[in-house]
Amino acid sequence: MINITKKTKIILFTALLVALILPFSNLGVDATTDVDKTKNDSKDDKKYNYEKKTNFVKKDHHNYEADKILEKMNLFIQIMPDSGTPQVPIDKKELEKLQKELDKVTKEHKDKVVDKELRKELKAARQLIKDNDIPTKMLATGIDHLYILLLKENAKYEEQIIEIMNGLPYLIEYGDGPKRTACASTSDDCNYEVGGIKIQIKNLITPSTCSLSIPMEKDGVPGFLTAAHCFSGYSEDVYQPDTSSEDHIIGFSNSTWRSFVDDGECDCAWIKDTSSTVQKAGVYAYSNGYWLIYSTHNPSISDSAMHRGVHNNNGNFTTSDAIDYDDIEVSDWWGLGKTTVNLMSFESPSQGGDSGGSVFYATKYIGLVIASQTIDDEEHVIFVPWDHITENISGLEINPHP
Repeated sequence: MINITKKTKIILFTALLVALILPFSNLGVDATTDVDKTKNDSKDDKKYNYEKKTNFVKKDHHNYEADKILEKMNLFIQIMPDSGTPQVPIDKKELEKLQKELDKVTKEHKDKVVDKELRKELKAARQLIKDNDIPTKMLATGIDHLYILLLKENAKYEEQIIEIMNGLPYLIEYGDGPKRTACASTSDDCNYEVGGIKIQIKNLITPSTCSLSIPMEKDGVPGFLTAAHCFSGYSEDVYQPDTSSEDHIIGFSNSTWRSFVDDGECDCAWIKDTSSTVQKAGVYAYSNGYWLIYSTHNPSISDSAMHRGVHNNNGNFTTSDAIDYDDIEVSDWWGLGKTTVNLMSFESPSQGGDSGGSVFYATKYIGLVIASQTIDDEEHVIFVPWDHITENISGLEINPHP
């Protein structure tokens, strides 16, 4: 375990020593590693090496046993009505049995790959970084290391971070932070109201393209979840674009949802359904089929996850990815000067338009997509977990199939 009191003393002693040697310097301002040895007249002209710094070996945490069960669950994808394809009878008992098997192998996998004592130490180090007012762009507690994202102008804090880590596994990278996945054009169209389909807002010169997360009732009223940044600030109809017929209006965006973005806590919004159609909980699987969702789940580190958005709607999902970062916080969310917290991520590709998309695990809904971030050369989906959604939007409940 990290001794915070001892570490604080070390930092204070270092500060005193630096003050004696360099009376006009501040602790951390000149501290660095991998400094270019080129001499400069000004101390501020030092050049830094912005390559990622790490002291751990990346491991494969994927749960391959779970994939075998998911392949069996694929057989129970619900066929959309009036598609011309014969529907497969829903065997709910068999699905429930497979879900229990999936939960069992997920727990066994978690117990095998997650070192609880190491996680405590990583969280203590994370808190110490915050206590020392080190300006990180993103902090995320991984399964087996701490991830720190810095802006290049804050490279001077690298040495101080490494000292705080005190031998614990870490990954330091440089960049501008997560990129929102909304507002990109796409030609993917689907017309059945389930998670992962394309939605837009009316009367914009350049329509904002996002994804529906999942049909969800609020206090008994039908509606659906999506990302707040998709439609915040507008009071217009939300619709599913349809190139073959008239656009399908499914809701109305209330400009007051801006608060969900401004408070920095949860980039999530619930939209009342105006289509007069009662929608059951499901996630898009392919052109005329969807996954059945029966419950919600509060995800944790090492749990498996899958996601659907307008850019990854091809083919069935038969594999999942382990949630490898939690407790994620991102500063200056969308340039609003706020810090968004309690996010999670897993390794998976994502593109513009996927914002609001569904994050789920077989028959369980676990969150909604809001951004993407490249971590250690791999693209990660960043999402709001279910428990954080319900902390910000009350009265939510799925409407499952019988």
